[in-house]
Amino acid sequence: MLGTETVKYGSGIKNTPKATKESTKYQTFTFERWVTLQDDVIDTACITADVTLRPQFSYEFINPFKDVKLDDWYGEALENTVINGIMNGTDTDRFEPSGKASRAMLATVLYRLEGSPDVSFLPDMPFTDVKAGAWYYDAVKWAYNLGVVNGMSAKTFQPDTSLTREQFATMIYRYAKDIRYYDMTVTGGDLGDYLDDGSVSDWAVDALKWMTQESRSYINGFVIDGKAYLKPGENTTRAQMATILTRFGEEREKLGEEFANPSAEYTPVPFWFWNGTLTEEEIERQIR
Repeated sequence: MLGTETVKYGSGIKNTPKATKESTKYQTFTFERWVTLQDDVIDTACITADVTLRPQFSYEFINPFKDVKLDDWYGEALENTVINGIMNGTDTDRFEPSGKASRAMLATVLYRLEGSPDVSFLPDMPFTDVKAGAWYYDAVKWAYNLGVVNGMSAKTFQPDTSLTREQFATMIYRYAKDIRYYDMTVTGGDLGDYLDDGSVSDWAVDALKWMTQESRSYINGFVIDGKAYLKPGENTTRAQMATILTRFGEEREKLGEEFANPSAEYTPVPFWFWNGTLTEEEIERQIR
């Protein structure tokens, strides 16, 4: 059984049954105890008032990936993103943590974070390399129309192209700012701490300042011989993607009530609503 259990005054908790929860592809569950709906633990042998309890479980992650060890530096992040359906393996038994994170992958991840909304009402994309039926089609259509991603040219998205660290940061930044309405104030963010700050593209500066500030640290630099480097043009790996997304998810939970409009019914207005239908020249000017 799974759900709540109403325990009457004078009844002992020991008389309530254990709950069971069916295993999933990645998890097995063990019943731990009953708690109140406010997550209070009741340790007494007798209930002093009628109360509704819910089961609390612990779980064990079932790792199907032969190329992943959970004690690797990214293991916890991988577990988190896989369990929550944010990332999948590249095959049934492979995750490819060192593999490239592509533009299509991150668009898909952000789309899943929003609950994979219906995109049938959105205008068509100008991209000739994003075909209907592709596993990333809906995600790219959603991300493009809401201004999270741009094309690599007026007609191409290049879904399989690797994401550089600054491109990754920019997509997360736009999602946080324009879709989730986070406070984008930067305190203490100074790219001058990195020796290669001059190699950061102008369009990525704000995103990387926000992503690297000490209070957030979604993206960390590389320390080589005691000196810090950001490496904005280096490709992002799938392990790095899982790690950054996990940090972002933790912050998202903390800032949940700070969204500008927390209504579940609210749908962000796509940028094209304000600008009208974009010409190829206008699209070109928005390319990053």
